Amino acid sequence: KMIIFASDRPGGYGKMDLYISFKSRHSWSIPINLGPKINTAGNDWFPFFHNRQYLFYSSDTKDHKLDILMSELIDSSWTEPVILPLPINSAHDDFGIILNENATDGYFSSNRPGGIGKDDIYNLNSLISLFGYGNKDYNSLNIHISDKLTKENLSQAQVKYRYLSPEESIYFDQSIFLDTSAQY
Repeated sequence: KMIIFASDRPGGYGKMDLYISFKSRHSWSIPINLGPKINTAGNDWFPFFHNRQYLFYSSDTKDHKLDILMSELIDSSWTEPVILPLPINSAHDDFGIILNENATDGYFSSNRPGGIGKDDIYNLNSLISLFGYGNKDYNSLNIHISDKLTKENLSQAQVKYRYLSPEESIYFDQSIFLDTSAQY
């Protein structure tokens, strides 16, 4: 049993840092700072520790707006935090995320435009788990395929892809992705 919480206690790395405390039989342990990999010179707060060993929290180090980050606990060490993608994070404050068991559904708070109040609660639904985000094997693709001549949508088209080995990538022309108007 444990709790992760934010505090501005002296001795931290920034304004607000994240700490962990463990419950023994009748009391809580002295809080331990989660360290410089998690805590920044800014504010790190709104933690949510998922039971699959993932920590989600918000930090305001990028443009002084809160972004939701994720880090995995592996062998008592935190992985390098990754900023969750759009549309979870926006150009505004995004914070206070909570997710279901598979990290495909949940809620978070934001002060983005279009809400009813200053800070609003948003529902998120993802076709894939957020657990893989930040992993080098994770990809998110939005592909629209149409006939080049008729512009008709091709709903039965299949796209297959794979990672190229380092040897193969030497011969791959990456510049084809720089022209967003190109049609292949």
